Amino acid sequence: MKTLPKVTKNKTWQHNHNLIETALLEHLKDSNKSPTIDMYVQKTGLSDTTVKEHLKELSLDKDKLLLQPKLHYQVVQ
Repeated sequence: MKTLPKVTKNKTWQHNHNLIETALLEHLKDSNKSPTIDMYVQKTGLSDTTVKEHLKELSLDKDKLLLQPKLHYQVVQ
């Protein structure tokens, strides 16, 4: 098995992280509930192992949450 160069790994990791973050924000906007691992897998096409690894490091700042209409209402209240 070939090992990817560090720069390629970082780009891939960031791309996957962005997919997961987007899936989370879209799901929260639509349902106001956290998605399950299976929902992340369906929305991103990533494996459940990849999703779990990224969720360990996922943190959203308040500004990103304020961009979501339904969440803005809840955060401001």
